[in-house]
Amino acid sequence: MYKRIVLICIFCLISMAGWEKVNAADFNPNNLISDDAFININDMSVDDIQCFLEGMGGILKDYSEAGRSAAQIIYDSSHGYGHASGTCICCRAIDITTSTGTVNPKVILVTMQKEQGLITRAVYSKYSLDWAMGYGRSDNLPPEEEYRGFTRQVEHAAWQLRFNYERAEENKKTGYQVGDTIRVHNTYPNHHNAPREQYVYIDNRATAALYRYTPHVYNGNYRFWHLYNEWF
Repeated sequence: MYKRIVLICIFCLISMAGWEKVNAADFNPNNLISDDAFININDMSVDDIQCFLEGMGGILKDYSEAGRSAAQIIYDSSHGYGHASGTCICCRAIDITTSTGTVNPKVILVTMQKEQGLITRAVYSKYSLDWAMGYGRSDNLPPEEEYRGFTRQVEHAAWQLRFNYERAEENKKTGYQVGDTIRVHNTYPNHHNAPREQYVYIDNRATAALYRYTPHVYNGNYRFWHLYNEWF
């Protein structure tokens, strides 16, 4: 088993060495990632995730919580375990289970980097681990303490992203639907010569899910797009 993991990690590191710089001109704020890629929960195994974390060299490669490694927590959350599973009574009772899973582990990894830089963070930070996915930390509002903690963050955020995806074609009155044009603010309008606010046409369900989670283009969903395409 040890030799197998070593071989997988060597292959992963070779692949990572071939990363190419992402061209910002290719960014389309209306379509951030394909639906198929967004919900491909089997895109990475636990070993793949661990290999990736090892290659990035951040604190998560050695982190564990309640007997599970960070890689295992991410994988389990992607597959609908723990708080990543549940039914919402609104929007036609969307049911997220271990049969449906939530979202691609790559989406979880990229969101974690977008929110707290945890994938590459080499220095331990309790705050970054406690709010790994930025879940329950809305702009200008007190933090929701029930979501504090790495495992809770990953599980709840994975559920939320899949819920957002499922509801994106459920009810045209609820917002963040496929085909909607939404007005979004830019957190850092000076980046990329971006306007303080702009209009985005939601082209697919995955894009709707990401904007409902983070209602900004810069430095929110552009960062997600850039990281996802640079890493994967």
